[in-house]
Amino acid sequence: MMASKMKPLPTKMARISVDEHERLKKIDKEFSRYSVSAGKADQYMNEALACREALGFDRDSDHVSPSDLIEAINKLKSV
Repeated sequence: MMASKMKPLPTKMARISVDEHERLKKIDKEFSRYSVSAGKADQYMNEALACREALGFDRDSDHVSPSDLIEAINKLKSV
C-alpha cells in the first residue's frame, strides 16, 4: 500500500489578547458542563423519569417543572 501524499491544510493562527484568551477559556469551561457522554445522559434521563414517577408525576408530562419536583420533595421531607 502506498502512503497518502496529501499536503497539510494551510492554517493561520490569529493572535488574540490575554483578555480574549481568558474569555474564551471561561466560555469553554461553561460549555463543557453541557457535554456529557451518551451513557451519562441516558442515566440522568432515567433517574429523572424514575424520580417523576416516585413523586407521583406522569413520566412523560410536559407540565412538570423542576420547581414542581422540589415542592414534592419538600412535602415528603416535612412528613
